[in-house]
Amino acid sequence: MRRVEPAWAHRPRHPGGSGMTRRAKLRGFLIIVGGIVAGSTLGDVAVLEAQTEDDPIVRLWASPTELSMRVGDEARVIIAGYTRSGARVEDPVVRLVGPRSAMRVRQGVVTALEAGDYELIATLVQEGGASAGEPVTLRVPVSIGWPAVARVVVSPTTDDRLFTGTSMRLRARAEHADGSARRDPDVAWESGSPDVATIDRFGRVTAVAPGTATFTATVDGVSGAFTVRADPFTGASIAITGGVARARTGDVIDFGAEVRDPGGELLTGVPVEWSHAWEEPEGILAPPAPAQMHGSRFVADVPGIYTVIADAGPLSARTSFRVVERDVVQKLEIHGQGREQRVRTTDFWVFEGRDGRDYALTGAKRSDGFGFVWDVTEPGNIFKTDSIQVDARSVNDMKVSPDARYATMTREGASNRRNGVVILDLADPAHPVIAAEVTDHGLTGGVHNAFPTNEYVFALAGGDKYVILDIADIYNPRYVGEYNHPNSRLHDVWVLDGLAYSAEWENGLVVVDVGDGRWGGSPENPVFVSSLPVPTGGTHAVFPYVSRSTGKHYVFIGDEIMSRRGLAW
Repeated sequence: MRRVEPAWAHRPRHPGGSGMTRRAKLRGFLIIVGGIVAGSTLGDVAVLEAQTEDDPIVRLWASPTELSMRVGDEARVIIAGYTRSGARVEDPVVRLVGPRSAMRVRQGVVTALEAGDYELIATLVQEGGASAGEPVTLRVPVSIGWPAVARVVVSPTTDDRLFTGTSMRLRARAEHADGSARRDPDVAWESGSPDVATIDRFGRVTAVAPGTATFTATVDGVSGAFTVRADPFTGASIAITGGVARARTGDVIDFGAEVRDPGGELLTGVPVEWSHAWEEPEGILAPPAPAQMHGSRFVADVPGIYTVIADAGPLSARTSFRVVERDVVQKLEIHGQGREQRVRTTDFWVFEGRDGRDYALTGAKRSDGFGFVWDVTEPGNIFKTDSIQVDARSVNDMKVSPDARYATMTREGASNRRNGVVILDLADPAHPVIAAEVTDHGLTGGVHNAFPTNEYVFALAGGDKYVILDIADIYNPRYVGEYNHPNSRLHDVWVLDGLAYSAEWENGLVVVDVGDGRWGGSPENPVFVSSLPVPTGGTHAVFPYVSRSTGKHYVFIGDEIMSRRGLAW
């Protein structure tokens, strides 16, 4: 990894100023955190000394003013502000972000992930949020290129057996010196024996005669090769196996294919290509892609008559079937509503209190730190029983432990920049009281989500990790462990049967043993189990679920891709 430092980073610091001011400036470098604004009272002093309500910051400045990087490089960016009178403000509180798929931004350090031209956006955090008007914003151009290709590795996407008249696909992986792969490389393909087998510009190989052929893939002047042998095709018939006569949209249907020689003997290893056709039913016009196939597995998204086709060399077989609507739509009836017109409701949690009545806790965006308690025992007569105010701009997440003993209340925008997680005592569920506030072990920054179990709280710390608290005594929570997935940020965590499922943005779903024990994990020693990246790179929420009817475990994954124009938060 190459680290890019601007020239000014090596200059000696100005010796003037008080010790507090110098410390405040040093902490100011840590104020800029991708996605979360973290800070300290010292950092706030530096800002308050430099600007007043009568002379606010009106312009931001960055050094360097633009970035030119290669994938894997790191570069530090420093932001300063200028007030209306022209006074310079060191280390203003800003939110510094870039496209998640292209760059990672942490504590003012940018890591290049994807080649292309992008923008790094610094937005000044101002009191009042969107109601204060368009915030002061600075855009820093970022140009990211690829490192040099060190080697090209060629391999088949399926079985490497080939017969005359059949096809297969080759893929080329262009690797850099550190072993990382170039995404979507521009590959030039060539066949060393086109009289035996040809190859197109997408790596599709077709055998035209028995023999051996070597194929070369070249990326930026670096080449790799793969050799394939083509055997005579002896198949005489092909038949599709499996399938159904009728299915519902969403059903996954498995097919198979049998290729036999003239004597009826089954041939193995013959490449089969799968495709499908669709006849739309009356009333459906210009739909999106009606169905998908992955190998020999099929799933329909819209109803109609489908034909699945299997091709092997000159042989072809097909089977047709009908797909109908899944018909799971149900009419919903509104029984009641708990209305709060002054603020925007964020998350909520419904639970049965220890007094036998049903309640809901709700958080609120830009609510001056208020959360609310509702009695929902009678859905047609929902009423507010109390409110809880904490030092915060927004109350994000409200959750209740399974035994209804306590609740977690997460917040952002505390006046002293010490946010953390608030623990509520639910002994009187209609009127909760604050039992404790936890703001150490990385929980100083904004806490967006938390998950309570009967024994532990899993609280997100600055979107970077989750901290595990022993909650046996809700008035004295105790830190016992934490988990920080490498090169990742997270937005949500749920715990089920000793496994923690976290939503880690571009890294998708991450599963960690925090008490299951099969992988040696515990709350004090979390152990990574597995991960599942998803195509969008925007994994925002996860929900583990056990089906009572089948006993199977599922995880529902939700994405978030949104614009924050006009908001620093």
